[in-house]
Amino acid sequence: MPTTNYYTIDGQMIGYKDASGRKDFLTDSLGSVTAEIDQTGANKTFDGRYRPYGNSLWSSGSRGSFGWMGTLGYRSSNLKASTHYVRARHYNDTNALWTSIDSYWPAEKAYVYVQSRPTALSDPTGNTIKVTYECPCEACKGGKAVKAPPPISLDGGQKAACDAADKVKAHPWNYNRALKCMQGELGTAKKAQDMYDCILNKCTSTSAKHKVEITCNSSWYGCGRGANCAYTDPPGWGPLCVIHICNESVDTICKKGGWFCIGQVSATCVYPACALHKLYAIEMTILHELMHCCGEGNNPDHGDALAGCILDELPYLR
Repeated sequence: MPTTNYYTIDGQMIGYKDASGRKDFLTDSLGSVTAEIDQTGANKTFDGRYRPYGNSLWSSGSRGSFGWMGTLGYRSSNLKASTHYVRARHYNDTNALWTSIDSYWPAEKAYVYVQSRPTALSDPTGNTIKVTYECPCEACKGGKAVKAPPPISLDGGQKAACDAADKVKAHPWNYNRALKCMQGELGTAKKAQDMYDCILNKCTSTSAKHKVEITCNSSWYGCGRGANCAYTDPPGWGPLCVIHICNESVDTICKKGGWFCIGQVSATCVYPACALHKLYAIEMTILHELMHCCGEGNNPDHGDALAGCILDELPYLR
């Protein structure tokens, strides 16, 4: 019987070798296999993208058993009601739910996948959300507080977000993939194009009526609670886009239970970054809020997914 050998680094798969030869993985920032290349490094035998909860968005070629979140051990099972095997449990990408109760229920939700934040979090054991970011809140790492990441300037955060959109736009192949990914969330190619154009216009406008403003304040109720690190006013296709970023202290955010907000403390702001995955950097947060400025509704998963469509292309350009 033919055997398949898998290669790993620090417990994360990087490729495999079967009867046809060695294949190496190219991945997105969450760990999904977006391409497989042969041992020469010159030929792609698979290329694809996924929707936030695991459905295939598009693909070409053929791949092995590991696709969406594959480097973390999510194995495609090809079963209708149980599409992925994830160690302790099976998962169904059709309804975005686990097929059996969480072993920590009722402390955890019985069937909900990663607190409904699939573009930021993962659960490679089937029981425990993966923590990959250092977090200042004790709730993040079993009572052990760790050092927060260094601060980033406010202007630097906006520039990083806008530069990401501009850089992807400058590479037609990556730009088209980003648009196709956004189309999967928005429904039509025109909506995806309009959204991308709006972001670039917001980034480059010098008009006081159409530019982006980023402010730091803690007067709004959601500041530092749960996943609420920032919000946009007004939402929709408004000319002026004001992004409010929570500037509570790290201690206050932790006490409120805002463990999604890492305290990247500077003199003026606590910059949000998801405590559970590097994908939620400041540029991700600003792009997410720009999506709201450009007409995306209040669904946080959509904002995350649309921003991820752009940021997921950056590793191919560096």
